[in-house]
Amino acid sequence: FPWAVKFQQLGLFAFIEMIIFIAILLVGLWYAWKEGALKWY
Repeated sequence: FPWAVKFQQLGLFAFIEMIIFIAILLVGLWYAWKEGALKWY
């Protein structure tokens, strides 16, 4: 991850921003899983 290389310069704000981004992706994954979009037939 490019942000991991620059983490020291970016600081805590960038870390929190990345956590929020990953959380949004996980919510989308959870919704797709709940709706059955990930089932293979």
